[in-house]
Amino acid sequence: MTPLTRSYFPLTRTIALTALVALTACAGDGPTPSRVSGHENPLLAEWHTDFQVPPFDLIENDHYEPAFAEAMAMHKADIEAIVANPEAPSFENTIETLEAAGAMYTRVGRVFGAKRGAHTNDTMDAINRDLAPVRAAHSDDINLNPDLWMRVKAVYDQRDDLDLTPEQAKLLEETHKRFVRRGADLDDQAKARVRVINGEMAELSTAFGDNVLAETNAYELHVTDQADLGNLPDNLVALAAEEAERRGHDSGWSFTLQRPSINPFLE
Repeated sequence: MTPLTRSYFPLTRTIALTALVALTACAGDGPTPSRVSGHENPLLAEWHTDFQVPPFDLIENDHYEPAFAEAMAMHKADIEAIVANPEAPSFENTIETLEAAGAMYTRVGRVFGAKRGAHTNDTMDAINRDLAPVRAAHSDDINLNPDLWMRVKAVYDQRDDLDLTPEQAKLLEETHKRFVRRGADLDDQAKARVRVINGEMAELSTAFGDNVLAETNAYELHVTDQADLGNLPDNLVALAAEEAERRGHDSGWSFTLQRPSINPFLE
């Protein structure tokens, strides 16, 4: 039984990633260059996979950082185009366009989060620690952009005259709320303080998650009395014996906090 990757990673997302990997594997007999095109980095390339499933088997650890860097640059260009638009702010050229901005950055982040959540490693954890403050700063650059905020606010202030659909009205409301809550309407001094706090939170929350994961993986319930195993199936007993041996015990059965290990034991 391998250690957990993210102890707080929802089971449904783990199952979903497993399904995606399975679908990817079914898409061909192995990694082939024809499955992606347009970029040497598979995270940034066009995916020719069933249902556009991420080509996990082609993605290496050293693809993530350059992919994030390029995707963030693309996202910034999207924001600059909105701000530089000479037309008066409207729902279409500001709110709707902002919603679609950074599509590649979102895609890279989702793949990284899914892979790290279900099957991380030391390298990916190190990448996440390095990127956490960088991504926080990137978010602040958008949410605290005064010119972008002025456009969002201008659309929001005229919301009653725009004849928006319920969906559009909700998007406008949520966009405005997000900017306000993230400090867009603060003065420059307060915005600078927000940036410092967000950077610190990014680093501390990442460290906290890593510590929780390490403690979770270190947990062991070592059973020495076979009677305490109850009616566990033979295959789970065998796995527990293997885990005990892996952890340095000469005998007994070890259970971890991994669901396939601890849940049947608790039941």
